[in-house]
Amino acid sequence: MAVVEMASGLARYRSWIFDLDGTLIRNPLDFVGMREALGIAAGVDILAHVGSLNEAQQQDAEAIVTAFEVRAAEQSTVMPGAREVLVKLKEKHSQGYRVGVLSRNHRQAVLAGLHHSELLSFFAEDCILAREDAAAKPDPAGIHKLLSLWQAGTSTAVMVGDFHYDLSAGRAAGVATLLVGRESLWPALTDHHYVDWRDVLGAL
Repeated sequence: MAVVEMASGLARYRSWIFDLDGTLIRNPLDFVGMREALGIAAGVDILAHVGSLNEAQQQDAEAIVTAFEVRAAEQSTVMPGAREVLVKLKEKHSQGYRVGVLSRNHRQAVLAGLHHSELLSFFAEDCILAREDAAAKPDPAGIHKLLSLWQAGTSTAVMVGDFHYDLSAGRAAGVATLLVGRESLWPALTDHHYVDWRDVLGAL
């Protein structure tokens, strides 16, 4: 059921930037185990913690985080209805529609997740951004990078995700935001909210 919807619907957006985990795919990423392995408390931003370490410590911590991410990615499945949305957007490619992925995960894990969920073919290689490619969300750098690549403006772009990092990045970049798949906890950051991808498909 559509919870928040603008009168013009979703078809106005031609530049679609997707978060990956929890948005397009489902995987058993063990954040509790990851924090335990890193020795940090619940609620601490994992990437911010890693970034605060010295170079040697960062390398060790990054290896731990990446191992957790890749292990989970290799068990990924596509979210119900997400493939159908990507199919429809791909059909509109000749009309100027573009799709990209912006993830906080390591590129190895991002590619593994897309491969195991059978979504990799929907995205051009240079339209898949991992944490090595741009500052991690909620920083808007990755959104700006994709829009620059596509020579697209912010008024017809949308950032799609399941968490406030995704929505905050979209807000900071000046693009619309679309929350999929959970209760709307961040109404001030959310332009569109759909519980189910099949409702997104119906709005395209």
